[in-house]
Amino acid sequence: MRIYTADNNKIIFDKILEEVANESIDNSRNFILLVPEKLSLTMEREILIKHKKKALINVQILTLSRMLRKMLKSSDNYLPKESGIMIIKKIIIENIDNLVCFNKTAKTIGFAERIYDTISNLKNSNVLPEDFKLKMSNVNESLKIKMQDILLLYVKYEEYIKKHGMIDACDRFILLSRMVQNSEMIKNNEVYIYGFDNISMAGMEVLKSVMKTAKKCTFGCLNNTGKNNSYIIEPEMLECVKEATEELKMSPTIIEIPSKQDSIVAHIRNNLFAYPYSKMQIGNEVVLLECKTPLEEVQFVAETIRKNVIKKGLRYNDFAVACPDLNTYGDAVNIVFKD
Repeated sequence: MRIYTADNNKIIFDKILEEVANESIDNSRNFILLVPEKLSLTMEREILIKHKKKALINVQILTLSRMLRKMLKSSDNYLPKESGIMIIKKIIIENIDNLVCFNKTAKTIGFAERIYDTISNLKNSNVLPEDFKLKMSNVNESLKIKMQDILLLYVKYEEYIKKHGMIDACDRFILLSRMVQNSEMIKNNEVYIYGFDNISMAGMEVLKSVMKTAKKCTFGCLNNTGKNNSYIIEPEMLECVKEATEELKMSPTIIEIPSKQDSIVAHIRNNLFAYPYSKMQIGNEVVLLECKTPLEEVQFVAETIRKNVIKKGLRYNDFAVACPDLNTYGDAVNIVFKD
């Protein structure tokens, strides 16, 4: 068991990609890269770019959902969120007279979805109906009445899905955790887990099962830099992994990957939200531009990239564009960059 840590995700990402690309040349070894949904396509693209053969038969990019689908023989009893909300609506209608606090609110649009989300959060945090009931004794009367209504709907929902043999989004993690421990696929693979900034308790149980079952397991986690603005890099996942290894009585090798602290990007990362901050003498690497509209800003960026590609021989893949708000800049980016 290894844990790669660094003060930014890019370094960990590059390290894992390089390692898997080099070691997967040996077709007798099998690898799984377990990542969140948001990173799956990026990881697939980048591993193909890095790999010398440009075609892989022994590397799988999996998310928790993909892993479950691979292990489940049938998904007929899987309950998506939309269906879960419809079940909650049915339960509310049948029990409307038993609701004390939410008797009127229960009839409003969106209430069923909020209750579904509340139940999901409780289940993801491993809070069972009996645990929730125990907590009610320690709260004031007004909150207690609300909790009684939530508990009623929670119990009825659990009874309904168990009666009909259904698995909702929260139960699937419990099921997946058990299946991983008996999975030949996991036992025969070297697993790299990367990109999870935080995860629910139920999801963490799945990762524990992977750690315990996999042929080899490597985690990639951000660490706390200890800088004045280190609060923007939460080491939450690293702490969760360390606790999990203690629970599983494992002794992980923690490998800290150094970053280039003399770079401009590192200086900005360490000082952007810092107080007190430090200064750095630079040349013309940073350009400040004032525009009248977001469209003008995007046009300047696009033109700068185009000139660098033509004159300096750079590739479009060498550039990253960051903006503070996609709602404001999204349309402009789509229009300008398509042209």
